[in-house]
Amino acid sequence: ALQWLGFEPGYVAAVALKVDDQNVGYLAIAHDRPVQNIVMVEEVLKTFSYRASRELLKSHNEIEMDVIRERFGAYVQSNIDGTWRFDIVPPVDITLDAHEQAVATFRQAVFVECNDVFAGIMGKSDKTEVIGKRLADIVSDEIAERSIYMLQQLALHNYDYVELDRQRHETRDNDERWFAKSMKGTVESGKLCRIWGAHRDITNLHNYLNDLRLQTEIDSLTGIATRNALASKITSSIERKRTRRFGLLLMDLDRFKEINDTLGHNYGDEVLKQIAPRLEKYLRGQNALVARMGGDEFAVMVPEADANGLDVLARRLVDVICAPYSVAGLQLTVGVSIGGALYPLHGHDQSALLRCADIAMYTAKQRSQGFMLYQPSIDDYSPQRLALLSDLKHAIETGELTLVYQPKVSLVDASCVGVEVLARWQHPQRGGVSPGQFIPLAESTELI
Repeated sequence: ALQWLGFEPGYVAAVALKVDDQNVGYLAIAHDRPVQNIVMVEEVLKTFSYRASRELLKSHNEIEMDVIRERFGAYVQSNIDGTWRFDIVPPVDITLDAHEQAVATFRQAVFVECNDVFAGIMGKSDKTEVIGKRLADIVSDEIAERSIYMLQQLALHNYDYVELDRQRHETRDNDERWFAKSMKGTVESGKLCRIWGAHRDITNLHNYLNDLRLQTEIDSLTGIATRNALASKITSSIERKRTRRFGLLLMDLDRFKEINDTLGHNYGDEVLKQIAPRLEKYLRGQNALVARMGGDEFAVMVPEADANGLDVLARRLVDVICAPYSVAGLQLTVGVSIGGALYPLHGHDQSALLRCADIAMYTAKQRSQGFMLYQPSIDDYSPQRLALLSDLKHAIETGELTLVYQPKVSLVDASCVGVEVLARWQHPQRGGVSPGQFIPLAESTELI
């Protein structure tokens, strides 16, 4: 190699230069006469090769870091998420309580890296308006409160990772957007030094989930609450003790099927559409919730109602619903049967209250009574009845039912002219069960 460079030395001493145990070159000393002090030459070569290798390694690492920075910067800038990093100057002591840490971090955070997506989220035109600025200097008061809350959550989660889903944010175009936000902090020597974060736009997902919620909570035909929404309202009112008592009215239209069968379902739908605003208009100011249970059934939840108040309200609602409806030039009328139940008198959860109101409603329909408040005396659908029904099915399968014969005697000559065959049930636990109890059960099911 020296000869190729034009040197004609007589004597050469050389040592390899290494970076990460890889030969990257040689360091040589050439002279035209023999070197007397070989040890000195070796030491010189070792010293220079060591220093040269360190400089080469440093240069090599800097090149690699430049490549990494370039790649990472390209990734950050091209990321569809809003990514950012701020340093905390000076770092915050993590022995402070979470709120104090959050406030101090908010005041001392300086953005050192972000992409244009994040700048847009913050209401800026590009990242140059963010980098080098303090967080506290570029956010509104509303966002400042949210930022402190997020930083407090980060401290409470040991700075490892925290994600806050679906937070509303207004962009510089005053466009309402929703973001999932995540953060991770770096702690060195007991100090919080820097935080990395990302804002992912989930507006489309949020709107989709909101549409699904509306489909389950808002009736698509009438625009009022659904059965699910009513059940949730009842449950939350009970669990959160928002009210000491409330009433529940369940309404079923009479003669509504005739409209559908005679004129078509579109006429029936128009009647349902007119019923909902009638109820809401009459109940305005009473903080009542009107819901469509499905088909031609409606419900009303009335706060702070007692038995007398519920009775008066239900009878007025009968008049409201029974008034004529104008549909395509026709005057149509329907009837209504209403059942009522009271919390906590008739039940301590939404399922029990709906059941009681339903029983009262069908009793009112059977008696053509308009309104009926639930009473235990009208409740044939008790848990005991259900248990007896199950036992009856078992009795038929296992032969517990027996027959007895009652003769029919002629009054003319006292001769036996026939017999009546009667069923009897000797229950193993209950003893003799009256036919008046189990025959109606069998008739109301598929057991007969």
